[in-house]
Formats: sequence, C-alpha cells, structure tokens
Amino acid sequence: MIRFETFERLTLRGRRYFFRLVVVGNSEIIAQSEAYNSARARDHAIRLIRHGAFEARVIEGTRS
Repeated sequence: MIRFETFERLTLRGRRYFFRLVVVGNSEIIAQSEAYNSARARDHAIRLIRHGAFEARVIEGTRS
C-alpha cells in the first residue's frame, strides 16, 4: 500500500508545492512530483493520479 505525502518548500522562485508517493510499511519514497505553484494545483494532480490508478495495470519486476 502507498500513501501521498504533501509538503512545500520556499525556493528562489517562491513557495513551491510537492507530493511524494511513500510505501506505508517501510516509508520508502518511490516517487516525487514536480514543483507546483499552488497547493490547489498539487492537490488536483493527486486527484488525477488517484482516479487513473484504478485503471492502471501493475507490472512487477525489474528492467534491464
């Protein structure tokens, strides 16, 4: 199971908003978002991912 973790950083370009996908069991970060200009834009991206995840195929393994 994974969870979304949201956070913000103050950069030279102003405040930026991010999210991470984190494995619940061991807190491993498996993905981090691009920088968003607002929390609303970041939260919209999370909603889109959650919606699309129901239709996604999961393929486990490694790539060579």
